Amino acid sequence: MNTALPGGRACDPDILDALQPGDAINHAGDHIVLVTAVNDDGTVVIMHETVPQIKKEILSREEIMQIYREYLIYRYNNRANVAPPTL
Repeated sequence: MNTALPGGRACDPDILDALQPGDAINHAGDHIVLVTAVNDDGTVVIMHETVPQIKKEILSREEIMQIYREYLIYRYNNRANVAPPTL
């Protein structure tokens, strides 16, 4: 089951503090970004497809708040059974 985090906009600092690997940053019908890691320094590793390739980026919380401010953050509640992505 996928659920939006309460108040789940990517421009909300409290929501960004709760990011976990496997969360999705989604702009419905437009673009989706997968959180693959949250680093000790607060940066977030994301993966997303921008035709013609899959991109992996490391962004600060401030960059996520700026770039993805209109996006919602979703969490898949059965992540324990999902293998991590590979490049």
